[in-house]
Amino acid sequence: MLTADNHKKWSEMEWRNYTQFPQLDWKSLFDMKYLKQLETAFTDQIQYREQFVHQYYSLMHSCGLSYLKHVVGKEDQLFGVPLIPDDLEKRKSELIAAAELVNEEAAKIAALGKTFIYIHFPRKDTVMEEYLPWYYPISHEAEEIALFREHLSDDVVFINAYELFLQNQEEGPFYYQTDHHANFDGAMLVYHDLIKIVSNHYPAIPKYTKADYTLALRRMDGTYNRTIGRIIIPDEEPLNVVSSPSLSYQRWDMDKESDQPIFGDQNTYSSAYMGGDFGHTLIKTTQNDGPSFLISGLSFTNILEALVLPVCRSMESLDYRYLNVEETLYDYAAACDAEYVVFVPSTSTVSIGLSYIRQQLGLAVK
Repeated sequence: MLTADNHKKWSEMEWRNYTQFPQLDWKSLFDMKYLKQLETAFTDQIQYREQFVHQYYSLMHSCGLSYLKHVVGKEDQLFGVPLIPDDLEKRKSELIAAAELVNEEAAKIAALGKTFIYIHFPRKDTVMEEYLPWYYPISHEAEEIALFREHLSDDVVFINAYELFLQNQEEGPFYYQTDHHANFDGAMLVYHDLIKIVSNHYPAIPKYTKADYTLALRRMDGTYNRTIGRIIIPDEEPLNVVSSPSLSYQRWDMDKESDQPIFGDQNTYSSAYMGGDFGHTLIKTTQNDGPSFLISGLSFTNILEALVLPVCRSMESLDYRYLNVEETLYDYAAACDAEYVVFVPSTSTVSIGLSYIRQQLGLAVK
């Protein structure tokens, strides 16, 4: 039943690395860490594992059981269960500490003559409550955003996608059916707010709309669906951009020249926008009269990066999950010519997380 060559390294369905068999070491046979890796490798490397995972979750779904971390809502919308804090006072203190940390770094970046923009994407469940099952845990994200925002300084320009999505709810939904990322419509609302800010100094900047893009309908292979064995057959949604404003550029990923597409033709979020997640990406365009951006954040930035490129002269993006360097976001800001530092630490699990903010500011290794 086991794969003979131990070749399975990554699972698209479970969205994680498979454990590899450790090299045989007689001295480690009584080491619990070694034995644990060996045990996990047996379960990961078993032949037809992904088929078993699919059948397991299909059985749970047919029995009306939940999936611990993921929930099937109305119209087969998938959601991740939020992390509900046990101690609300402790959570409030964490939010205030997060705001103060952002203020410190924003003040340093503002002193460089640059504009610091914080973009908050809400959790999918927060703005799609009408799709949630009755047993879904209550989230306090609206209150958390308000408290966090209250403690931000004037050095921080705050774009609140939660408010944008609620104000334009009739145009939604703004998230992919089986994924946690904002879809093209949701990202376009945030992009328009960003361009409004930039147009104060660049009044001639093009103001592209959805009408300037052509999108192909696809059944998206969403992260949530992969995690539960692809038991949901998703609806077709606008995903792949097949035509967009013209753009001529050079790209480097992790300091190497790259031919990764801005808009891909595969059916996952990461492949559809920016070709995936990279620790460092630099793109220079031929639009010498446009603004320059430095963007730091997790994968919520991918679609925004793709949308801002047609209007900027350069864009540098960071994802500290894949970047092992001493330089902080401030260091990158000081070393580049970007006028706008865009910070997007949103995640699928927690509304505003101090650890994620620290990470994407480049302070986790300090």
